[in-house]
Amino acid sequence: MTAQISDKVIYNNDNYVLIGKNASGLFTPYRFGIMPKMLSTACYRGYHCAYELKDDAMYLQELHIYDPTDQYPTINGVAAEPIVDKVFSFCEDINNPEWKEVTRRERRYSDLKMPIQCTGKMRIAKDFIQDLYIHMGFQKASAFEHVLDITLFKGKIANVRDRSAEMKTKRGQFKSAYESGDFRKTVDDAFSLDMDLE
Repeated sequence: MTAQISDKVIYNNDNYVLIGKNASGLFTPYRFGIMPKMLSTACYRGYHCAYELKDDAMYLQELHIYDPTDQYPTINGVAAEPIVDKVFSFCEDINNPEWKEVTRRERRYSDLKMPIQCTGKMRIAKDFIQDLYIHMGFQKASAFEHVLDITLFKGKIANVRDRSAEMKTKRGQFKSAYESGDFRKTVDDAFSLDMDLE
C-alpha cells in the first residue's frame, strides 16, 4: 500500500494539505457525473483537488481526475485538459501472477474558481516531518510542524484555531500506533481523514 496524495489547500498564500475533515459540501466528482477510478496506488479514490481559502471564502481551484469512461464534462465553465497518459503494470491475482498493463488517462481542470459551500471543520497542515512518514494512507497531524483547524459555514471562514503546539506534544504517537497496531485497524486508521486520529 502507498501513502495517498492529499488535497492541497492554499491559505494566506501558503500551501497546506488537507489531513482531516468533519465537514459537508467539499467537492465530489459524482455531482458532475464523473465516476473516478484509481488513478495510481497513491490515489485510490481517483482524484485530488486544490482548494483556496481567500477573502474569507473557499474555492476549488484545480482538479486532477481519472474516469475510465473518458467522460469529462465542463466544470464551472472549465474544460478538462489532458495530462500525459500513465501506464501502470499490475497483477490482478496474486495466485496467478500475470502482469498486465493499464493506461490511466488523467485529466486536469485548472483555474476553476468554483465556490465551495463547505460547512464544518477542516484540518490543514504544512511542514511535514519526514521521519514520521507512514507508507500507507494519509499523514496525520502529529507529523507536521504547523496544524490549523478551520471552521467554515456555507463556504465562509467562521474560525481558525492553531493546533501546532498541541500536536507537538503528540509528535510521533500515530506512527508508533501504526507500526505496532492491529493490521486491519492500522489500515482503516491510515486511510481515514477522521480528525480524532492525530
